Amino acid sequence: YMNVLASLSVDDSVIIKTKIESVPEEHLPPNLGVKQGLLELTVAVRNIWNENNVLDEMVNQLSNNSPDSWTKTSRGVRIFWDEKGYGPKAEYGDSVRIHVKGLFPSGAAFMNTSTTEPKLPISFLLGEGLIQPLAWDDACSLTSQGDKITVLTPHDMAFGDKDRRPILKYSILVFEIDVV
Repeated sequence: YMNVLASLSVDDSVIIKTKIESVPEEHLPPNLGVKQGLLELTVAVRNIWNENNVLDEMVNQLSNNSPDSWTKTSRGVRIFWDEKGYGPKAEYGDSVRIHVKGLFPSGAAFMNTSTTEPKLPISFLLGEGLIQPLAWDDACSLTSQGDKITVLTPHDMAFGDKDRRPILKYSILVFEIDVV
């Protein structure tokens, strides 16, 4: 069945029938409950992944269909101001300190500098391109001290094509940033 899957193209569809015992355990549905018999899979290949469309849909959902409340940088990072600060605006070359909560699009958190000991903010020089994810540099270039922002990050402005467990390569990520 793997050879069949590997040969499919966009808009192909196929029904695959195979013996359950011929399928590696890790490929079986976790709650299948049986170890013998016939497994029938219906597979339709669609080309639906478009990262910009996914990000735009996330913006619409998060903003109740008011996408004009978001800013989009030239590198595709989407930024929403949850709270405006009153401190000085960040300038290139400034040392920026931020608290960050990293979220998967599902809402599950994978990091939080405000709750992880020793609860220290992340510091970096703005505009140097030395911080990863690069989206933090992009987003913070538009902020002032005290701003609280939500950032939607395309994969290439997050961790790109590198796995960073628990973050998989090509992942879209969400960051809640507090500019301290």
